[in-house]
Amino acid sequence: HWDLANGSDPAELWDALDAHPDARFVVGGTDLSLEITKRFQLPPKLVSLEGVKELHAITTGSTHVLGSAVTISELEAWSATHLPPVHRMVRYFAARQIKHRGTIGGNLCTASPIGDLPPVLIALGATAVLRSRQGERRVPLELFFVSYRKTALQPKEILAACRTAAARAASGSTGTL
Repeated sequence: HWDLANGSDPAELWDALDAHPDARFVVGGTDLSLEITKRFQLPPKLVSLEGVKELHAITTGSTHVLGSAVTISELEAWSATHLPPVHRMVRYFAARQIKHRGTIGGNLCTASPIGDLPPVLIALGATAVLRSRQGERRVPLELFFVSYRKTALQPKEILAACRTAAARAASGSTGTL
């Protein structure tokens, strides 16, 4: 049996973490479901980030800000016109069901050596935007991954977004693989 806390205000999430320091963040839950069904692991208290609207946002400009709770399906649709290198990769990313639940943050924070998003985002010079009750810090994505399945996230810190410069088409590029 596990317990789930959720809210729409980041302050509520920090309060839940203060009360349950061993809690784990969850949004899409695709990796969590595998841990439960395949490894028979019961998670500690879960803190859902699903209701935090700012994590679902994509901001477009000379720098794109991709919220950590943006699903892979949402990223796929948006990137077709705004970030073609990402779009070329995500169209081959998992099954449609996983794309509808899996998130940018989940794919990055599991720090899996077979993660799909890290290589293309690192190649684009992306930066991880990390937040806690104490504020925000930014870490180049290539430094976000510190070891096998380990990230630069500190206790009680979340990946809020990933920032990347708008991609420019290479000279003579057709935009296709």
